[in-house]
Amino acid sequence: MAVVKGGHVSLAKLAEEWILRSSKIFQIPFSRDAYVNALKETEQFLWAGSEMDAVRAVAKNLIEAQNWAEGIKDCLCKIESWSCNRSHNLEKVDLEYVNNFLNLNPLPCIEPGHLKLKGYAEEAMILVQEIDSALSTSSKSSIPELEQLYSRACEVPIYVKEMEKLMARISALKVYNFLIHYPTSGLTSYCT
Repeated sequence: MAVVKGGHVSLAKLAEEWILRSSKIFQIPFSRDAYVNALKETEQFLWAGSEMDAVRAVAKNLIEAQNWAEGIKDCLCKIESWSCNRSHNLEKVDLEYVNNFLNLNPLPCIEPGHLKLKGYAEEAMILVQEIDSALSTSSKSSIPELEQLYSRACEVPIYVKEMEKLMARISALKVYNFLIHYPTSGLTSYCT
């Protein structure tokens, strides 16, 4: 029994009230302070036995939701920083990493940045499809067309691994064209 405002309340009753309050946190836009405070309150229950398993389950969900929402915010921060600076010193966020957050179903909480991140990811996915199409064996894309596509890929704030394949194809085509136009000078320069 705990004393609360002059009355006695059982630990189980306090835990039940905490679960009700904490469960509502998932239904409002993410607030780091709300999650931190709710998790701090769990400390009074976690030492107890199996009767507090429901508290532990909600606390685990709070931690997972907090990590997810902060991951979304971190991705957006990196994307927007890269977009503002277009600096080659800043690393792009990998599309696969972004998709780890976007593919979670159901969403653990409400994070307004989720839809914005989804928009950036959709732009990157369209680019991936265009690169795959340009690299397909049936494609007759010219070097300038491939270079233009690569240039566009460089402007997207999310890294897509298909860029590497595109760059390799461009390089291979340039070497091939060089060897076709200068067959003997190309061979001697590679052999010496």
